[in-house]
Amino acid sequence: MKTTILVSKQRSGTTFFDNTINGMCGFIDQGGEPLSSKNFFKRHEAIHLIERYDEKTSCEHTVKLSNDKEFCMRLSGQFFDDLCECSPRPMFNFQYDQLKFNPQYLMETQANVILLIRQNSWLRAISEYLSHNQPLGWVAHHKENLEKKLDVTIDIDSVEQRCARSNYFTETFKRGLAGRENYKIIYYEDICKKSYWTEKCIDELEHFMGVSFTNREYRCTWKKNRNQYNITNKEEALNEKLIKKYYIDKI
Repeated sequence: MKTTILVSKQRSGTTFFDNTINGMCGFIDQGGEPLSSKNFFKRHEAIHLIERYDEKTSCEHTVKLSNDKEFCMRLSGQFFDDLCECSPRPMFNFQYDQLKFNPQYLMETQANVILLIRQNSWLRAISEYLSHNQPLGWVAHHKENLEKKLDVTIDIDSVEQRCARSNYFTETFKRGLAGRENYKIIYYEDICKKSYWTEKCIDELEHFMGVSFTNREYRCTWKKNRNQYNITNKEEALNEKLIKKYYIDKI
């Protein structure tokens, strides 16, 4: 099975899309896992692609696994080609920071690459802010938390900084990957609509990815973390001027 690399910024629908594509290929409740530990490489049958971290041999292409910091990977186009060759799944995902915010590694790979973009960068940044500022151990969708909402006051300056940084790197990846036959952009605002998943759209995804979907009706459950919070300065935080200021237009 051919494997496609999904690239995005956190809180852009990455888990939903990754899980959905895997499910459409028969891998139910799989995909979307963070690339942060040895377990990721075990699941993708690529444990040989990581090594023990050694400061003496570390270089600009070395990335530690955040949950297993004694191990690391060395980024390159060949690394991604080998990971795709090993993986039994149709898709895995990388975030910008896991690529050291550098599209060059993807420019060197022969694998298919999908860039998933959330046009409403402001709401994406708010979602990211909420996930980074929740109490330790508190998870929005745990059963015991579904009946209560957590009070949160949004730091507007912090969200603006997140937006500006995210938009800059999104543009960097768009420019770096533009014009390549193995590259495709998909938007969050599209995939969250039922109307997006037409037979034509699914056919186009199959053709681009080089796979055959065995369960074309499968969709991962959609969860919006923002709905589990009571934003105390909601009127200020959901300001239309700020949404428009940082909105990413389609190409």
